[in-house]
Amino acid sequence: MTIRNEEKQLRLGLGQILRYADQLSTDAPAVPVLACDRQFGILVTISFLAHQAYQELHSDRLPVVVIAGADIAGILVKAGLGTPEAVQEWLTTEFPAAG
Repeated sequence: MTIRNEEKQLRLGLGQILRYADQLSTDAPAVPVLACDRQFGILVTISFLAHQAYQELHSDRLPVVVIAGADIAGILVKAGLGTPEAVQEWLTTEFPAAG
């Protein structure tokens, strides 16, 4: 299930703007859905990137940053959040529920 597919801009320095598309997904997309007229893409999934999708990105030389579940897990472990309890405590502290 794709949660979000948005077009955005990234400003670099004076007058330099890159257009990109990002896609947030909770499953393993067979083929990423990206806007073709953008300068680069960002695909974030808490799952993994299917082999066919990775091959297509690579063979088409598409400038896409892929952040998959294993990447997210690695970042959390390096930050000292290697257990579900540690992640939950961090989330509760950093993003308290609106009261």
